[in-house]
Amino acid sequence: MRVSKILLLSTAFAVFTTAGYSATNIAAPTAAPAAPAPEMHTSVTATDVAAQFSGLSLGINGGFIHIAADTTWVNHVPGGLSGYGGKYTTTANGGYAGLHAILGRVYPNKFYLGGEVTGAYNFVNGTSRDYINYGKRFRYSIRDSYTAAVRAGMLAGEALVYAKAGLAFTRRNVESQYMLSQVGISIVKSSKYKTGALLGFGFDIPVQKKISCGLEANYVKYGPDSFVHPNMEKYTMHTDTYDFKVKVTFKI
Repeated sequence: MRVSKILLLSTAFAVFTTAGYSATNIAAPTAAPAAPAPEMHTSVTATDVAAQFSGLSLGINGGFIHIAADTTWVNHVPGGLSGYGGKYTTTANGGYAGLHAILGRVYPNKFYLGGEVTGAYNFVNGTSRDYINYGKRFRYSIRDSYTAAVRAGMLAGEALVYAKAGLAFTRRNVESQYMLSQVGISIVKSSKYKTGALLGFGFDIPVQKKISCGLEANYVKYGPDSFVHPNMEKYTMHTDTYDFKVKVTFKI
């Protein structure tokens, strides 16, 4: 009986110690490695935008132009009525296409300062005034135009908002026609460049690296311009133009 108790106690001790050893050596389950966080694509930084609008850029543009010409005419016929004449306003609309070059800089406080030169060709037939009863016609049109302006503005988010002021140089064409009983139709043509004051505003937005698009509106007021049809009439034109353009600019 004593031997049986000893054997029973020995067996229980062996089972207990074996179970304890096994429990201490069973590896605890480990969590699966976490998946890497997805890469975040942030928007264009202020530094990127500043770099986009700093330095030299070249571009193309095109849009709509409106011409308004106030014309005063006085009698220029020898022996005719002194001071006889009149005044009228004619308008014309059309399109234009051009090129531009910009050199500017965005400062750390987001202030922008730059200069711009442009060249464009105007597809406008011109303003016309016809007097059928007298066989008289006066036509005024503009063709190639060039501007030089200073631009100043600020960064607003990813957009550059600016105003501009400068000078415009435009070639105007004049054609005057009269029906003369002695010689038939008398036609006189004149072409010359005239200067005007330019004001405008617009904005540009980056669409890709080194490429931006923008919209711009401009107003040009030209100085008085005179033209004489010999032995007929003298014309004085005061011309204003309004244009709206779409631009694509490439950073160099």
